Amino acid sequence: MTWIYFITIILFFGLITVIVRWRSIQLVKERNLLRKLVDENTREVKEQAKKLEIQAEKLKEMDVIKSNFFANISHEFRTPLSLILGPLKAQYNDLERQMDPSEIKMMIRNGEKLLKLVNQLLDLSRLEAGNMVLEVRKTDLVKYFKVIADSFNTIAELSSIKFSTSFPNENLMGYLDPGRIEQILYNLLSNAFKFTPSGGEVSLILEFDTINKNTVSTMRFSVVDTGIGIKSENIEKLFDRFYQVDPSDTREHEGSGIGLALTKELVELHGGKIMASNRGASGSKFDVSIPISKDKYLPSLIKKDEFVVDEEEISKKASELTELDDFQDEVVKPEDIEFESLKNATMILLVEDNADVRSFIRNNLGMDFMFKEAANGLDGLAIALETIPDLIITDLMMPKMNGIEFSEKIKSDERTSHIPLIMLTAKSDVESKIEGFEKGADHYITKPFDISELQARVANLIEQRNKLRKKYSREIKLQPKNITIKSKDEEFLIRAIETIEQNMSDSEFAVEAFQKEMWMSRMQLHRKLKALTEKSTSEFIRSIKMKRASQLLQSQMGSIAEVAYEVGFNDPSYFTKCFRLELGVSPSEYYKPTKIKPPEQQDH
Repeated sequence: MTWIYFITIILFFGLITVIVRWRSIQLVKERNLLRKLVDENTREVKEQAKKLEIQAEKLKEMDVIKSNFFANISHEFRTPLSLILGPLKAQYNDLERQMDPSEIKMMIRNGEKLLKLVNQLLDLSRLEAGNMVLEVRKTDLVKYFKVIADSFNTIAELSSIKFSTSFPNENLMGYLDPGRIEQILYNLLSNAFKFTPSGGEVSLILEFDTINKNTVSTMRFSVVDTGIGIKSENIEKLFDRFYQVDPSDTREHEGSGIGLALTKELVELHGGKIMASNRGASGSKFDVSIPISKDKYLPSLIKKDEFVVDEEEISKKASELTELDDFQDEVVKPEDIEFESLKNATMILLVEDNADVRSFIRNNLGMDFMFKEAANGLDGLAIALETIPDLIITDLMMPKMNGIEFSEKIKSDERTSHIPLIMLTAKSDVESKIEGFEKGADHYITKPFDISELQARVANLIEQRNKLRKKYSREIKLQPKNITIKSKDEEFLIRAIETIEQNMSDSEFAVEAFQKEMWMSRMQLHRKLKALTEKSTSEFIRSIKMKRASQLLQSQMGSIAEVAYEVGFNDPSYFTKCFRLELGVSPSEYYKPTKIKPPEQQDH
């Protein structure tokens, strides 16, 4: 019986072991399954989180894009509002003032710009809501395109741009909405002319795909220009609603960016397609294809009456378009009025891409100033470096170089760092103002602005500059080596004085040698010194030399003749003449033991 008991115990423990083992395996399987489920759920949660993060980023990006869009829209509204409200306020403040007809035309022109913007926004809103309906009519397409193209001939002449067209010889009929096609064509052709420089070329090419001799299925047209082109990274987003590329370095001006978005929507409303591409080394190309078969449109959209091409009405629209001045903003006619009375007038540089704004400021600041003008920051910088104006008024948003970059370059260049700068902008947010001040703007005026505010700012800055000029002039008279360095202007003066002192005994050292040592043109150096010290270049050199001569005479470092040679004069009599002119006494009187005090030290 013992062995049976022993076997029973072994079987019992074996069974327990098997059960435990089986349960362990089951637990491992359950744990693995649970881990798998947890991993799958974790992965799903992570994927969902990633999707939410991407969506959040897209929403954030869209918010930024929309914010920029509405900021640009407000900018577009503020500029024409300035040009309407400005003359009206001036008229209201002086009811006896006779308003110039050109001012009235300017106000009408800018009112039309506002109306155009409002209409574009309404069209986009209607398209987004699905409320815009085509009015499709049978149209003589070649004739219609020829009339629209002819209306741009005047613009081509004004802009000195060659405008060529390529149309089929035969007249072909097709179905489309003529009014919407006109919008598409005007937007594309206007952009092409606007961003093509003088001497360039714009082309309009029209082609058709035909099913048979009497049936035309698709109309294809291209607008090609030799302008500045489109950055490759911007092409895909060019037609996106709310998107605007950087106005400072591309074909977009300061616009809201809705023109091309609206164009794309109108093309797609016809069931067509539009594409943009760069054309070789320079220029761009816009290709549009639109179905024009009757069966491509719902019967309810097709009007029974055929569209009649009204040449007079189209020419009138083109004339209005030309008056909008969209094609002449880049062409600046310099206001270099060199009347005898203006030779010593304060020179103001206007850097603004809107010709009406430049004209409005110029006409209202008065005839006491001489004006230079530029339509963008890049040209403005070149003019500023060449002419060294007394004051600069610049816009913020401009093509080629915006106002922020322009201001930074003006204030960081030794030749122009002293020039006070007023920045005009339609961007009223605090960040833009802070950035403007950080880059060197002395004043910041938001559009629409009151011309009296601008007049006051200009007068204030000129007065401040005059006070600073007197301060520098006094410090130079006191002691050439003792001016405290506080700014780039003082640094410039220190360098100028040191240059003269290093060449003090050189009788050949004059204006030409001085300007070469300072790495400036004769005119740049003259205007810089005149702005800072009220002295011409030759007067400045003489002033430093005479001050050094007075120090040497006071210290009895030699005879009058020896002092004259020491400060670079070979002719003692000429030295005496210059000394008297500068200090009001002769060297011999100054050299007397009684020591006549120089004018700046005399009691008043």
